[in-house]
Amino acid sequence: LGRVARWMSAAPAELLGLGDRGRLGPGAVADLVAWDPEGEVVVDGAALAHRHATTPYAGRRLRGRVHHTWLGGRAVVRSGSLVQTAPTGTALLRERA
Repeated sequence: LGRVARWMSAAPAELLGLGDRGRLGPGAVADLVAWDPEGEVVVDGAALAHRHATTPYAGRRLRGRVHHTWLGGRAVVRSGSLVQTAPTGTALLRERA
């Protein structure tokens, strides 16, 4: 689990030069997820909050259930339900002109 955390948070933040991300500590951006690795969820594509209208996982039972999510210290998911849909951050990369 420690390696996964490094691969999915600290390493990408370092690659992009984002010293305030990818770690927990004073001055760091608080992006956190509280999840149950033993929980299960059946994917409902219509309920997903992403830009694509379809998913290959629709109707599938997946292991692991997100209970709460905080982005920049703000709750965006509580008890498995989306509570904030507006973007909370800024773009990390810009499109080339």
